[in-house]
Amino acid sequence: MGKLIEKTIQERAKFELENYYSKDIPGRKIETRLEAWTKKESGGKRADGLLCFLQHGKPYTVTFEAKSHKTLNALISFNNDEKLGLQSLVVGGIFSGILILSCVFILNIQWYFIALIGVLAFLVFTLGTGFIFGFLDLDNHRAINVINQLKQYPANEQWVVISKYADNLLLKSPYNREKDNLETLASLCRKNKFGLLLISSKKVEVRVYAVEKKGDFLKNYCKEGEILKELQTQSEAVKMSI
Repeated sequence: MGKLIEKTIQERAKFELENYYSKDIPGRKIETRLEAWTKKESGGKRADGLLCFLQHGKPYTVTFEAKSHKTLNALISFNNDEKLGLQSLVVGGIFSGILILSCVFILNIQWYFIALIGVLAFLVFTLGTGFIFGFLDLDNHRAINVINQLKQYPANEQWVVISKYADNLLLKSPYNREKDNLETLASLCRKNKFGLLLISSKKVEVRVYAVEKKGDFLKNYCKEGEILKELQTQSEAVKMSI
């Protein structure tokens, strides 16, 4: 299987996504920009690709982030310690709070004993919850850099695009107890409503379909004025030809 460089993946993603968004409306005019920057007030980040077309008279935007085997680290999941810790604290607080209330209303003991029980219970429940979450290794407690990157490129639909070769590198043997990074990537894409597109030199596979988000996202990009002008010009030309 051929190894595609990132630039080639970007070009293929541009071509495939243009076809994907044109299939329902043949001849739909799509403005596409590679290396599209968000405005400074929107973070000043660079998306690998930005597609925009008119839908119901309003700009509809699509962004994507492309990764090859050379940027494989951006596709490998890791523990989101901050989220795991926060959820452990919340669970520990809830259960220790219930225990304290039970002691207040049921047991006839001094307040300082109740306070001590509460502190000990909080530590036990928090640490215990953290251990259980770590053992279960839930996708909800993992993060992937490419997902975090794509969150910085707001759009009505967003896609992670990877090469089929990178896909194969992410696959794990069923006898390997490590996390299946490809399945975790797909899971986090579904959670964030991102699409996942796999590209090889000969074919394309949609692993996860992007889900629409409502709003006008083109205003976040530096090319907003240029793209709107092109789309309006195209729209007027179509109306005149009818």
